[in-house]
Amino acid sequence: MAVSGVSGSGTSIYGNRNVLSGLASGMDTESMIENMTQATRIKIAQQNQKKTLLGWKQTAYQGISSQLIEFSKKYMDYQSPTNLLSSAFYDQSIVTSVGKNNALVSASGKTNSKVEINGVKELATSATHSAAGRLQSGDLVTKDFDISKKLEHSKLAGGTLSFQYGSTEYTITLSKGADLSDPDKLAAEINKQLSEAKISGTDSKLGDKISVKAEGDKLKFEVTGDAGNEVKLTGAGTTVKEALGLTDDKFNNGGINLADKNSPFSTNVIKDKLIEKQDTAEFLTNKKITFSFNGQKKEVTLLTDAELATLKTITDSNGKNEKFKEFLQKKMDDAFGVNADGSKKITINRNSGNGRLTFQTDADNILKITGGDEDVVGETSVFGFQNGDGNRLNLNNSLEKLGVKFNGKDSMDLVINGVKIGTYKKDATLSQVMRDINANKEAGINASYSETSNKFVLTSKETGAGSKVEITGADSLAGQLFGEADEHGKDAVINVTVNGEEKELTRPSNEIDIDGLKVTISGTFGYKDGKIDPAEKVTFTSKPDTDKMFEAIKTMVEDYNKIVESVYKEMTTKPNRDYQPLTDEQKKEMSKEQIEKWEEKAKEGLLFADTQLRSLHDALRFVFNPGGEAGAKLRAMGIEPTDNYKDGGKIKLDESKLKAALNSNPEGVKDAFNALASDSADSSIMDSSSKGGVITQLKGVMDRFASTSITKPGILVAHAGSPSSPNSMLRNAMKTEMDSIDKILKNLDVRLKKEIDRYNSQFTQLETLISQMNAQSGQLAGLMGGGM
Repeated sequence: MAVSGVSGSGTSIYGNRNVLSGLASGMDTESMIENMTQATRIKIAQQNQKKTLLGWKQTAYQGISSQLIEFSKKYMDYQSPTNLLSSAFYDQSIVTSVGKNNALVSASGKTNSKVEINGVKELATSATHSAAGRLQSGDLVTKDFDISKKLEHSKLAGGTLSFQYGSTEYTITLSKGADLSDPDKLAAEINKQLSEAKISGTDSKLGDKISVKAEGDKLKFEVTGDAGNEVKLTGAGTTVKEALGLTDDKFNNGGINLADKNSPFSTNVIKDKLIEKQDTAEFLTNKKITFSFNGQKKEVTLLTDAELATLKTITDSNGKNEKFKEFLQKKMDDAFGVNADGSKKITINRNSGNGRLTFQTDADNILKITGGDEDVVGETSVFGFQNGDGNRLNLNNSLEKLGVKFNGKDSMDLVINGVKIGTYKKDATLSQVMRDINANKEAGINASYSETSNKFVLTSKETGAGSKVEITGADSLAGQLFGEADEHGKDAVINVTVNGEEKELTRPSNEIDIDGLKVTISGTFGYKDGKIDPAEKVTFTSKPDTDKMFEAIKTMVEDYNKIVESVYKEMTTKPNRDYQPLTDEQKKEMSKEQIEKWEEKAKEGLLFADTQLRSLHDALRFVFNPGGEAGAKLRAMGIEPTDNYKDGGKIKLDESKLKAALNSNPEGVKDAFNALASDSADSSIMDSSSKGGVITQLKGVMDRFASTSITKPGILVAHAGSPSSPNSMLRNAMKTEMDSIDKILKNLDVRLKKEIDRYNSQFTQLETLISQMNAQSGQLAGLMGGGM
């Protein structure tokens, strides 16, 4: 498809203005004004094309500079594992332990000393404290229970309230396990559910906008802060309406307005509608609890309809409770089986005094509640069970429920190793406390709880005799949770011979540095009756890690060639002048695919014969094509320019030569790559960056063209900016040029608007005059007709 020429915008020249064209004259004034303003619109289109072209060029420059920056990070940054400028990179060795105890000793690094490990007397250990503490973690026990009595429970459990915020309606549901027995508790539950209801399209919650307060026997609904939207109470479930005295007529006309701060809506709470009494057996019928026994989960139905019918035939209270226990025992047996000797895995006992049911099992078995119907699992539920309760600690329970004694205080400090971890109230959970311990760097302790052993384990994060776990005061919060402790770690004791001299070393870690050799020990050996057995010792052999060096150099060559290929392609690809950036009007005549193909052609050759890229290309080629001794060294390592001039300066690698050089003369390879520039270097070379090893030279080239320094950016970065340097994206030569075009475009837009308004005004006056003349002509015609 051929597209040529430059024209103005394809949109109406009037923009959003309402103009009636040629009503009296019959002329197409819009087309006429469009033609009359064409010169200005062509200038606007040309400037937009120029700006688009600059943007494309900037992206092309940034593509090159990004490759240079990534190359520098990978092969010249001290944090990179493939930093070819670092001497340490070439000093990496593979160290092998030799001796019958070599599995207990490993080593890395490099040393010029002769090191032998004669024996390990003691490993370094962390300070460790293991204790059950003083918290409640016995059998799984219900609260006081009598199946023959009436059960009081909330009539509002599972009830709903609907609110409108803005144009959206939200419905909250009151938890079945919540205590809703008085206005204060009801208000707290409503606020809890409001705080969990997310407002659509925002990060806010409904509770940020609406709150409920109990005032005596009333509930007052208030809009908090500046809600900025219409807020209404639009509906409620039957039981909630009854308890709050909300009749259907109150929800007419869209609901009850809550947004009037001068007159907040309040309603009386009818207390006898909050609680209902029901036969406990009937309440439990078809309700379910999920038990977990050593990880095996089973859902148990507390009472079936048939079992309820059986209970109703029993008249005495004790008989009913015993029969219920019998039903429940059979279900536990069916769910988890019995032992091989016929004994029960889980035994249910009933306290004759308070009726509490105890689910008893062997201490090695783990029994807990993992789910169930809301109204039978929860703090206020009939059994008092919560998710996670069992014969192990429930870390999600509050400190008060777990049995911590606050002795009249509102809160207590938790102190370990003399460090205050935090201050905790009665409702804080044990899991929160343990998270805080593990996050505290100063205390240096890891805390965990083992369900298997039913114990806490506190371990110092460091090893050695200096590490400790110290807890003082049996009645302190830490003492109640974990018990008192004064534990210390141990240092490693290791016998070594270094360069013929035997020493016994004491170190706080099992990773020991010996003259640059990092030795890691994992077991004891060599000591017998306080003496060293020479047959037990471990020695080391080492060799350069040539594989790692080879892979790094190989990938460096590949990455270098990619850069050279990109630079060469950009500066040698000729542009097709027939393809220029499209105007908006031209794009309207083309499909999306046609536009993409056109712009692909238009972007070719943007940097053809660019002097900056030519300079970069020459600098890159020179690094790997030196003459004399330097060139001979590189060729001996298997690195030299390719024979094909069309490769544009790429280099080739003879892998066998490089491997041989790394094995026979690793120091020579290192020197060829990272030798520093010296004053004796050839001063006739075009750039001082060319002095030194090839990576040293390449760093000079990379810094010269792609440095992201704010004070001295590289040539390409200063010219076009780089995403790796945010400051350069705001200040570069090409952005300055595009900003200048924006100013020109702004002035041209103002000029075009004035031209359109001027011509439109003139045509409007013409239309008015013609309209007047037509009216006068009509009047004259009428007069002449009337006189005949």
